[in-house]
Amino acid sequence: MKKRVCSVLLAAVLCVTMLSVVALATECADGAHTYDENLWAPNANGISHSPRCDKCEHVRENPTIQHYDINRDGICDACRVGLGAYLGNSTAQGCFTTLQGALDYAGNERDSITVNPIGNQESVTYSGKNTQVTLNLAGVTINELKVTKGKLTITGNGRVTKLEVSGGTVQLFGGTYGTITPPAGKSVNDLLAPGYYAVQTANGISVQQAPITNVTVSV
Repeated sequence: MKKRVCSVLLAAVLCVTMLSVVALATECADGAHTYDENLWAPNANGISHSPRCDKCEHVRENPTIQHYDINRDGICDACRVGLGAYLGNSTAQGCFTTLQGALDYAGNERDSITVNPIGNQESVTYSGKNTQVTLNLAGVTINELKVTKGKLTITGNGRVTKLEVSGGTVQLFGGTYGTITPPAGKSVNDLLAPGYYAVQTANGISVQQAPITNVTVSV
């Protein structure tokens, strides 16, 4: 008798639960979504997120807000998606989920811009227009970087395991490189920024600024 009563009660609970789920799905299916703007979902463009319904997975198209990482933990503070790079000098806006996405965006801008990787990276390709883009290594490692066109300046004390330049203009203002493959007919020295030199070390090719020599001029 006790087992039968328990079974009846369990069945009743399941029915109530199923009815709640059905009611929830029906409510959202009728367009009765609610948003308190505490729930966000990342968009496919890799740079923004949009409000997500409090009751289901529906994502509202507007507004779209750029990813931001004020906490500087490599995760968007709103939608909690992992980040791969940010533009400019602040992570308060302009964060991207991938370094590749940030390079693609920067390479098509009209104004010069700096791209900062967040954490170590795998393989990326820069193929920009005539915009001057700066890649600030800032202590990270990029396993492979290919440059096919555009203007790219590389700065910072990070590492690029394999740098391959087949087109465009590249200037090295720092960094350590496992291997550097310059364009046909050019050498590594052609990629060095004015006042910089390359030296082979145990960790690879290190690009360093040449020491300044004081010169006294008599007139």
